[in-house]
Amino acid sequence: MKPEVITAIIAAIVAVVSAAMSVYGQMRVAQLSDLLAKQREAESREAQTIALMSKYRDPLLRSANDLQSRLFNIHRNHVLSNFEQKSISEQDYLLNNTLYVVAEYFGWVEILRREVQFLDLGDLELNRHLSELLVSITKAFGTNQIYSSNISNPIFQLFHGEQRAIGEIMMKPRSAEQIIGYECIGYATFMQKMNEILTLSIGSQNYELISRHVLENQKLAQNGLF
Repeated sequence: MKPEVITAIIAAIVAVVSAAMSVYGQMRVAQLSDLLAKQREAESREAQTIALMSKYRDPLLRSANDLQSRLFNIHRNHVLSNFEQKSISEQDYLLNNTLYVVAEYFGWVEILRREVQFLDLGDLELNRHLSELLVSITKAFGTNQIYSSNISNPIFQLFHGEQRAIGEIMMKPRSAEQIIGYECIGYATFMQKMNEILTLSIGSQNYELISRHVLENQKLAQNGLF
């Protein structure tokens, strides 16, 4: 065989091998790029979830702590034992502020629900535990098993939809330049919206009677808030 032919064959083999290696290399690069893209996407989702949860975690925890503290003071410290001896302004504040504490909690729960509904929160134990606690409190508010002389006609019972409706009223959008989407209205705005919120939560029943039962309600104290 002539040297020219041998040289041509070797060159052809080298070209084929080079082409195969190039194709394989391109495939590997594409696979690695796809893998890195998926990893970045997963990390981005996780970072987004962590960032979002961290923004709403503290307000939600503060509202839950305020609710727990108020219930603890009512249930254990008996702050209502001399309620009738308090001034009218003190009585009004105690009633109205307690209603605000309850409504504010509903507000932050609704905000969290709306903001995370399109995110994959994963299978983290912490997320599952938080979800279980929120469900437990929702059920506690929804039950009619309270200390009442008329169990068939519960004074303070809020169904899930009513809890969410109160939460919606408590929400307000933040300005466009701020990252967080919603926040809860303050106490002053709440007082202005009091009639609207009470209509949703208690219908046409007497406000003073309902408020008194709100303060005397011990359901949440028995459902893990203490």
